[in-house]
Formats: sequence, structure tokens, C-alpha cells
Amino acid sequence: RMQTGDILFSRVADVGRALVIKEENEGWVMSSNFMRLRLDQNKVLPQFIFLYIKYHPGFSTEIAQQINASGRSLTNSKILNNLDFLKIPKNEQIAICNFANRIDEFIKRESLTRIKLLNQKIGLLHDLLSHDKE
Repeated sequence: RMQTGDILFSRVADVGRALVIKEENEGWVMSSNFMRLRLDQNKVLPQFIFLYIKYHPGFSTEIAQQINASGRSLTNSKILNNLDFLKIPKNEQIAICNFANRIDEFIKRESLTRIKLLNQKIGLLHDLLSHDKE
């Protein structure tokens, strides 16, 4: 059963895809296509490891070099345990996660603005094209 802060890690096909289990997902049961990373949260933030897995180019390269690519990409706990994760102080992990969260919020705001502007454009074009018919 999943616990808050666990990292669910894809072990087949799209190897390396991951997500952090949130409180509302606690107790979920995972598929055998995933591996669970349960971290000592006194030492490392799950969100920091998630960001590392998702965005660090060296991580995906290291995974790709170690997985069995004969027909089906697959990783296992031995491969995962041999990976070298960044070891930095927790206060730096917090700063990195906070900065990443601010970037995500900015992207969300800008995406909403883009959608509003696209809808406005569609409306104006509709008015313009309807006006030509009159």
C-alpha cells in the first residue's frame, strides 16, 4: 500500500516516469509495472527526488544504460539501488523544491492567460467572419 511521500516509479516501457504519492492517494495499491521508492523524509524530500528523476538528464541516461532493452525496457530494484542520486543538504532541497513550485505556478498562470487569449481570438474571428456575411 502506498504512503504519502512514496515515489511511484515506472519499471517497464516508459522507464523512469515517476510521481509522488499525495495524502489523498494514501492506501492505493500499485501495479506490478511500478516500483515504490520509500525515502527517509528526515534526510530527503520526495519532491526533490521526483524532480531529479524527471528533469536531470544524467538520470535518464544512466537508467537507459542499465535497463534491459531487448524488446522491452525493464528496470529492477538492483538497478535502482545502484543509481547515484544527488546528496545535498535538506535546506537546499527545500529551496530547489520551492523554486520549482514557483515556476509551476507561473506556468499555470501563463497557460490560463494563453487559453483566455485563444478564446478571445476565436470569438473575435467568429464575429469578424459572421460580420462579413451580413
